[in-house]
Amino acid sequence: MRSVLRGEKLVNIITYAIIIRSKSITILYRYFCKALNLAYLSMAIVCAIFFISCDNNDVISSLNSIPQQKILHIPTYEGFNCSVHPDIVYFNEGYKGHYFYMSFTPFPFGEDKFENPSILVSDNGVDFYEEVPGINPIVSAPPYGHNDDPDLLYNYSNQTFHLYYLETMIPDSQNVVILTSENGILWQRTAVIHYDLKNPDPFILSPAGIQIESEFLLFFVNSSIANQPIQYLRSEDGIAWNPDEVYTIEYVLPQGFAPWHIDIFSDGNFYYLLVSANYPHTDLYIAVSSNLEQWTFRQEPILDHKNTFLGPCDRIYRSSGVAVDDLLIVWFSFMRLDGSWGIGIKKFNLSVLFNKEKS
Repeated sequence: MRSVLRGEKLVNIITYAIIIRSKSITILYRYFCKALNLAYLSMAIVCAIFFISCDNNDVISSLNSIPQQKILHIPTYEGFNCSVHPDIVYFNEGYKGHYFYMSFTPFPFGEDKFENPSILVSDNGVDFYEEVPGINPIVSAPPYGHNDDPDLLYNYSNQTFHLYYLETMIPDSQNVVILTSENGILWQRTAVIHYDLKNPDPFILSPAGIQIESEFLLFFVNSSIANQPIQYLRSEDGIAWNPDEVYTIEYVLPQGFAPWHIDIFSDGNFYYLLVSANYPHTDLYIAVSSNLEQWTFRQEPILDHKNTFLGPCDRIYRSSGVAVDDLLIVWFSFMRLDGSWGIGIKKFNLSVLFNKEKS
């Protein structure tokens, strides 16, 4: 190959590099293998790697701008601004100008009638607001009982949001309700996983979804079994689930600890679970896995309710995380000693949390 390329050919190489870095890389690669000279394709791949590296540096830089720790102001539809159960979807290239979407519920002083799924957006991971004023709650309370435990997922296969939450109507039933949205504003009740509590079907806690290529997994805590194991379901589209086909993960829990609320996420190489427990172990723990089946728990909490920047609080509750390279950002909910709830943020280094064993 000549050491100096003509301008037109260089433009073509850069154009192909940009295309190669898209999510349709496999299809486009096959197409261009036929259409391009192999030398041009090789150069395009080199350029693509350069662009991806630059993008990753930009992502790290933007996440590093998030404060090390902070209590957040989360506006709620009923006006008490006591919030719980955050779940974060992060778009490293933005989505409609926003980089963070958060699902959560208000929970003023434990009043579950207000515990209706709500959604906010943020441009910096700290300042959250309604994209459309008055949008919340995105679903109303059931006829009796209450809603709880929302989890937000973005389906990259069809470019829609999935929001999973529990519709808890004790003593009769519990539903995992699935809402979908093409824009994060208009939501449609799409499907339900029904549990008959008089049957008795299991009583589950804290559904948490993740997309692995073209498959979806829905993790949850089964509170009907001793030690409250973490289990999951599989789905091809994130909508249709078979509640009778249940898988249980393997782990060794910290002493005296039983899972209560969870979140699952990935940094592209490993998978992580953030796990909070019920009384008396009200701290936040983390586990790591390379295969989703066997998990290694850090035996010490990453947030101790007795010793945080918050000062003493009653408990650390359901939390959500984003991991990029060695950086872990956790949005966590907590209950103060006066019974009020809030959401905070704290950053960690994964290599420190796992003593570099992960790598």
